[in-house]
Amino acid sequence: MEEWATQYPNVEVVAGKLKLDEELALISHLKVMISMDSANMHLASLTGTPVVSIWG
Repeated sequence: MEEWATQYPNVEVVAGKLKLDEELALISHLKVMISMDSANMHLASLTGTPVVSIWG
């Protein structure tokens, strides 16, 4: 993930850096969340953020 952050604009790695309330606030400001089947997918749904979920 750190490699992506250096290669693409507007990419910031926040894994393991946020409290739950901070993560929910961040997710709620996204236009869309692309996520694997994970807790974050469900958190995005909880905040009303559109989700594209990748399974497999």
